Amino acid sequence: MTISNALIKTAMTMGFLLVALNVHADETKTKVRLFGVFSPDREKDLRKITDEWTDIKLESVDFKHAEGVFVFDADKLFPKAKPEQIITTLDNKLRT
Repeated sequence: MTISNALIKTAMTMGFLLVALNVHADETKTKVRLFGVFSPDREKDLRKITDEWTDIKLESVDFKHAEGVFVFDADKLFPKAKPEQIITTLDNKLRT
């Protein structure tokens, strides 16, 4: 799988890279690579941003592997979107 440069570039020290989806009837869990989340205080910064989101939840952060798991209803938030489009949308949402 190749990843476009658009996914690699980030305006902030936190961004998304790589995706693995586990689809359930009404929710999607997406694991992404997180840049800039290397200590608990950085997780607090990330959670401060994501706690304001009503339809997307940050379920967990794995510092060792620099990964985070987000949970959301993909059909509701991203109808007909391809997985890579979902990641780009999440990345853009984090930057704003």
